[in-house]
Amino acid sequence: MHISTTTVREALIFSARLRQSKRYSNAEKLAYVDEVIATLDLARFANAIIGIPGEGLNIEQRKRVTIGIELAARPELLLFLDEPTSGVDSNTAWSICTLLRKLADNGQAILCTIHQPSGILFEMFDRLHFLKDGRSIYFGDIGPGSRTLIDYFHQQGARGCEKEENPAEWLLEITGCAQNAINIVDRPKIWQPSQERQSVKDHLKVMKEELLRSVAGVQETPSSAEFASSFAYQLYHVTQRNFEHVWRSPSFLYSKLFLTIGATVLAVIQFVTWYYPLGMYQNGGGLMFLIIWSYMTFSSTFSQLNVSIMPDAATGINISALLYSLSLIFCGVLVSPTALPRFWIFMYRVTPVTYFINAMVSTGLSGVEVICAPNEILKFEPAGGQDCGSYLQEYINAVGGRLLNPSATQKCQFCPVSDTDSLLATLWINYEDRWRNFAITLVYSGVNVAGALCLYWLARVPKGARRRNP
Repeated sequence: MHISTTTVREALIFSARLRQSKRYSNAEKLAYVDEVIATLDLARFANAIIGIPGEGLNIEQRKRVTIGIELAARPELLLFLDEPTSGVDSNTAWSICTLLRKLADNGQAILCTIHQPSGILFEMFDRLHFLKDGRSIYFGDIGPGSRTLIDYFHQQGARGCEKEENPAEWLLEITGCAQNAINIVDRPKIWQPSQERQSVKDHLKVMKEELLRSVAGVQETPSSAEFASSFAYQLYHVTQRNFEHVWRSPSFLYSKLFLTIGATVLAVIQFVTWYYPLGMYQNGGGLMFLIIWSYMTFSSTFSQLNVSIMPDAATGINISALLYSLSLIFCGVLVSPTALPRFWIFMYRVTPVTYFINAMVSTGLSGVEVICAPNEILKFEPAGGQDCGSYLQEYINAVGGRLLNPSATQKCQFCPVSDTDSLLATLWINYEDRWRNFAITLVYSGVNVAGALCLYWLARVPKGARRRNP
């Protein structure tokens, strides 16, 4: 798998930087990438975009890039390739095997699986480990003209391989691995006591002893690092590559741009269609628009927070609806804070909708004079021959309200609410806290983003035993 928007050189540099040992400097890694490009004959299209199958590099070139990415990691022991010739034509298979032969001749140990190669391709390999049902049938040299391999099976009673016959197909036939092949010989059982197997074991024993002697007296410096580079180094280069991928993907970039512009336009429409018609413009409209924009940002990030751990969209929608319903219940609209049981007051404090409501209502309604309807005006007679103003002065100072006829000595008319500030104070909404509440709404959006990343890491990134045993 390749990122379609990267160039061949960028893909190799990315692999080298993140997978090579820390003991190599960045300059050394880049120089090694140039060596890989020259070795694999990638110079002609090193700066070409990889693209997708059918658009961009052809199959052979993509295979070469895949091999190059593994080589760019500077494997110190072995380069493993899984069926590098599968899905390609004979010319491409020949080109790939020639490339592998070139790497092997330059000292690179290569282990690869291969599916029904031609006779010419088969002879390019030095050794063969042949398995049937997970059990070894042969492990050893192939030999010039596959002679070593053929002689072994001929000694075990297999028929000879004709000159014009493909040794690989002949091997599948005599071992019963070919389609419609009939084989009554237990080849794995024959291999177990064979002299060839014993020779392999003796050779491995000698190699082990030589390895132990070569490392004798050398102090090993174990490393507990799981990856070749640090997390910060990986994060920087992966983020850089992702930005480049987005920048080079116009359809994705334009869709996100139109989504952002559309959200802003929607916020403007919502602001204009109800803020000014309701007469809330007395306190200025800038903060109110910011609150609406913040609410839309919160809704977007909250959905991302939910979907980061949900198994499917339907579950995420249900959980979001539940959490939003709880927010509406405890935000102080349906039930005022003073009416909430003391145990549940913490829900009022932690609910994000609380701060949206407080900021929006205080910005739009603060400082407005309240005019009572005729049926809301309280009418009563003052006591002790006092005028209405003297009679209610202490009460108004303590509780608030407005007296409509303070100089009258009878039939006092009293409106319990003088302005919106006193009414909002009963709901714990204060105009002085509007900017603080707006800032808190932004914090909630930041918490959603951070929470989405943390929950995604906890729920979806393999850790511990899951990483070792996927």
